[in-house]
Amino acid sequence: LRGDVRVVGGNWKCNGSVAQVNDLVSMLNQSTLSTDAEVVVCPSQVYVQGVQEKLRGDVSVGAQDCWVQGNGAFTGETSADMLADMGVGWVVIGPSERRGKGEPDAEVAIKAQYALDK
Repeated sequence: LRGDVRVVGGNWKCNGSVAQVNDLVSMLNQSTLSTDAEVVVCPSQVYVQGVQEKLRGDVSVGAQDCWVQGNGAFTGETSADMLADMGVGWVVIGPSERRGKGEPDAEVAIKAQYALDK
C-alpha cells in the first residue's frame, strides 16, 4: 500500500445474516464511491467468500483476524495462507475487543508480520 492512499474500512464485527449481508452488498454495489480512497469491508469470516464473490471490484474485502502461523490443527482459526488463497488482501488485526480479552502486543505483532508476509 502506498503511503499516499486513503483507506476507508468498515468492520462488520459479529453482525449480520445472509439477508443483511446481501442487502449491504447490494447497497454498496449501487453506491457512488469516491475514487480518492480505497474502500474495504470486513464481514464476519463466515461471509467473506460470499461477499467477495458478489461485491463490485472496486471495493476490497478483508477478514476479521487471522492466525499467527500457517495452516494446521488450529480449530476455529483462519490462516493468512487461507485468506491469500481466496484473494483476500486485507485483515483486521488487534481490534479493541480482542485486546480486551487479553490478546498481547507480541501476538498482534506476530499476526501482523505473518499476514504481511503472505
